[in-house]
Amino acid sequence: MGGHAARDYWEDKGLMLLWFSLLAPPVAWALDQFTSYVLVKPVCFADARFTLTAINGAALALVIAGGLVGRACLTRASGGVDDGGRMVDRSYFIAVVAIAFNVLVALLIGFATIPHFVLSPCE
Repeated sequence: MGGHAARDYWEDKGLMLLWFSLLAPPVAWALDQFTSYVLVKPVCFADARFTLTAINGAALALVIAGGLVGRACLTRASGGVDDGGRMVDRSYFIAVVAIAFNVLVALLIGFATIPHFVLSPCE
């Protein structure tokens, strides 16, 4: 024996998946906002109006990936309850919060994409 117990799924791989699912939305939103802001002038100059929409699409893809990972974690922690104190219960709660956060940020990115179809980048 190596002197340490086998690690539980939620202490190893599951924890990393939960963190990814929880952190994907704010990272995607920040990258979307930063990249779109930086590229407005070059996109206006090149008249490549759908470049900003492609950036929104990439951010939305990251958020969808985070939601799918959160759903997989929720399925894995299906034995958890909302008011329990076990590790699987906490993982269940974090997975539910991560899915809700992914849905919220997906809506934000979707609504931020609408002006790209109405206005040009130069306006």
